[in-house]
Amino acid sequence: MSPTLLIRSDWDMVGNMNYHFSVMIAKEVGVDGAIMLENMHYWIVINKANNRNIYDGEAWTYNTKKAFSELFPFWSEKQIRSILGNLIKDGYLKTGNYNKSSYDRTLWYTLTEKGWNLWNFNISPNGPNVQTKQDKEKDQMGQHIPYIKTDKKQNTYK
Repeated sequence: MSPTLLIRSDWDMVGNMNYHFSVMIAKEVGVDGAIMLENMHYWIVINKANNRNIYDGEAWTYNTKKAFSELFPFWSEKQIRSILGNLIKDGYLKTGNYNKSSYDRTLWYTLTEKGWNLWNFNISPNGPNVQTKQDKEKDQMGQHIPYIKTDKKQNTYK
């Protein structure tokens, strides 16, 4: 009996993909929005780290609705349009067009400051907020931890 070689296309692997989201973000934007934002956040951070797709001082990611429907086979293209539209309308994402061809209508996406704040990052589209000299001095001085005697025996007198 000869061994069987199983060859799978990359798209077959989508069925085995894991999707995750932050419960805190889902409370804010819903589960669908949280899943989509997690994907956007991932690619924007990767692009920023690799200095790719940087336009107007921000890292961007792009995809067509059809490509999104391949990545998220549990959503229809109509659902994807709705999820993205709500995230844009509610101010978590913004769109741009940085395509090389004028006929290419692929939208580009980046997080807004409101979008970044979902991850509790102290950054804005202009980059990380700079710590002031006063802030640094406070950090260096710090607060002493008070001594608290934990062996509290109650004195009882009769």
